Amino acid sequence: MIPKLTTPVSRAASQSRWLYRARARSYSSISCNTKRESATVSNLNTVQNTVDRVTDGSPTSTPPIVECRAVSLAVHGATGTIPILREVTMSVQPGELVCVVGPSGCGKSTILNAIAGLRLPGPLEGEVRLGGEDRTPYDRRIAYMVQQDTLLPWRTTLRNVELVGKFRNKPVDAQSLLEQVGLGQFGHFYPQQLSGGMRKRAQLARVLAQSPELLLMDEPFGALDFQTRAEIHTVFLDRWAELRCGVVFVTHDLAEAITLADRIVVMGPRPAHIVAEFDNDIPRPRRTRELVDSPEYRTLYHELWAALSMEG
Repeated sequence: MIPKLTTPVSRAASQSRWLYRARARSYSSISCNTKRESATVSNLNTVQNTVDRVTDGSPTSTPPIVECRAVSLAVHGATGTIPILREVTMSVQPGELVCVVGPSGCGKSTILNAIAGLRLPGPLEGEVRLGGEDRTPYDRRIAYMVQQDTLLPWRTTLRNVELVGKFRNKPVDAQSLLEQVGLGQFGHFYPQQLSGGMRKRAQLARVLAQSPELLLMDEPFGALDFQTRAEIHTVFLDRWAELRCGVVFVTHDLAEAITLADRIVVMGPRPAHIVAEFDNDIPRPRRTRELVDSPEYRTLYHELWAALSMEG
């Protein structure tokens, strides 16, 4: 479980860290041009992380649900070598929701594919570990929700969700899952009879049916309009609060990242590399309509934009 930010110790520390917003780890590619990015703040962060773990009662030795260690990837072709990933090192704790933001085409989706153990266009260097162990291809602890609509058009919404149980030889309560995402009355509908937002809800129900320890999400709501996306954010966060799995969520939308994430990782242009990392201390529950008016939201939004702009 991640540390709860509602404890007295965490809240006081959270208020302090808002005064020093550059509390996240800064990488060498970003110039440290303000006092807030000093070594003193890094020391405060280290102390606070330790205090939060002790306050939460969680053992400090719990391995991350996923850890990438110096992961690099290059594609070798007739015109030469094209680097895709460069020394990507990141981790996600059990129950933590981490958003990855960065420019289009920088390699964010490739990172998810590397974590999932899918086929890559070149040899992967570095190490990917799942729960402290070497990750094996198609690990059943991982669920993956991609950008594309993956519902099978010849199966009803209910039977699409039930398909998870057939693959895993384990029955799932598909009707209950559909009700949880607001589709309880649409189980007999086929995907082509549903709106785009409803199909995304059905896909969400299907990945939740896997009860994953790690959920990978590649811009799953990017094609939705603002209102529909805000609604599905609420549905997703409510279900995640119950399941409490680790999540790596790729997005272009800074507002979406702030709404969802416990921590936000900023990637630079290809080859993908981490340029900054920010804790998100805005208390939960978060709702997009109320969130955008808060000073904490505006501060974090501008800092994320500044980190992206420095590498642009």
